[in-house]
Amino acid sequence: MEQNSPALPTPEAPTLPVTDPAALAARTFLARYTSGTRVTYTFALRRYFNWCADQGVPPMLIKRPLLEAYVRSMGEDGLARATVSQQLGIIRTFYKTCVLDEYLDKDPSVLVKGPRNWRDDSQLVSMSRWQLSDLFKAAHEDPTERCAVALMGALGLRVSEASALRIEDTQHEAQSHRVIRFIGKGGKPATIPLPVNVQRAIDACIGDRAEGPLLVRRRGPKQGEAHDRRSLAWIVQRLGVEAGIPFKVHPHMLRHAFVSTALDTGLDLRTVQIAARHADPRTTAMYDRARHALDRHAVHTVGSYLGGIV
Repeated sequence: MEQNSPALPTPEAPTLPVTDPAALAARTFLARYTSGTRVTYTFALRRYFNWCADQGVPPMLIKRPLLEAYVRSMGEDGLARATVSQQLGIIRTFYKTCVLDEYLDKDPSVLVKGPRNWRDDSQLVSMSRWQLSDLFKAAHEDPTERCAVALMGALGLRVSEASALRIEDTQHEAQSHRVIRFIGKGGKPATIPLPVNVQRAIDACIGDRAEGPLLVRRRGPKQGEAHDRRSLAWIVQRLGVEAGIPFKVHPHMLRHAFVSTALDTGLDLRTVQIAARHADPRTTAMYDRARHALDRHAVHTVGSYLGGIV
């Protein structure tokens, strides 16, 4: 790497001394984030800083035209439009923070054009209520797998939240309800009441244990260790095959199915947004659009109105 290329800090080493202005700005910027978000942002900034080094331009001195050239280069490198948009969004947030922290006087990312990332809601793959039921049946024999499916499919937990859950988190009571309490995405505390069927799944998974990780491996060389995101993803994928679901199932599909099923029951968007812990109501609305993107299309009404004219 050239001399003017700053070395980005890694998430595992946040206290290394840094003298380069861009690396110092990146360090303070990344310190605002944790876990997966920080890793993603670190990767995006490292890729961008390396490109700046190849161009011989320090990141803190770059101008808008050259930044737009970087956006084009990501597309030329084969990155998907959604990925390019995500990477550009991270860079914009970085420069906006640099201005607020007085590392820069002006934001070079203002008015930078990115690719339009259009979404076709009708092509979103999600599980139906019946497929989710089949997944529960496939997991019925193994208490840990049944509990994992219940946490994500019946409570709407993210896979990272489910894998981090501890037995102690499931033993709380509030307003005459048994609840789970944990720290969710973005460091936000969450309290979720437990339906009776989910309580049974959790208690069967706990067995005679009193503390420790809730979801632990019951066999293999890592027996007794806590499940992580990857192992839970593998379990969900395998259960999808056993349940005969005709597409690859991943953990987020269970959360998606939870939101879609909640909307199918007639709950309003605000109630579902609170249950899903979506910060932006537009995220919940996206699930609602995807449910009946074709069923609700105006052509059905127009066709019926026109009758035999067409």
